Amino acid sequence: MNHHAAAPRKIAALLIAGLAGPVALLAARPFLQGILSLPSFCPFLYCVSRPCPSCGMTRALLDLLQGNFLSALRWHAFAPLLVILAGGLWAWRVLRMAAPKSFSKLPAWLLPRQGWLILLAAYLAYYLLRMAGACPVPDGYFP
Repeated sequence: MNHHAAAPRKIAALLIAGLAGPVALLAARPFLQGILSLPSFCPFLYCVSRPCPSCGMTRALLDLLQGNFLSALRWHAFAPLLVILAGGLWAWRVLRMAAPKSFSKLPAWLLPRQGWLILLAAYLAYYLLRMAGACPVPDGYFP
């Protein structure tokens, strides 16, 4: 099989894989509120007795899926950024498979190493502020 014949199949597979999760979650939307009311299942929390830097991210992503942007921010302020970055990387990968010559390099917004270091520093600062109580999460979530 030549490379050109395989490309549409790869693109279709990537589109299906990338859309399967969100579509399944949208189909399960009526049941998501029940998930949000469950206690945390964070292994880090149970092993170390401290919330991890991403604690609340799952609940924030579920709130984003339901359109509850402000509630999502209360659970984890980095959730919208994670969705934007993941969506951007996924879209870039699909475009790269469709037009490899046009999308041979990562987009400029992903390249600067300083940007990633700043993002990591902001993420860790946000975690420390949450642990200090300066960025509270919904009542009773953290021990």
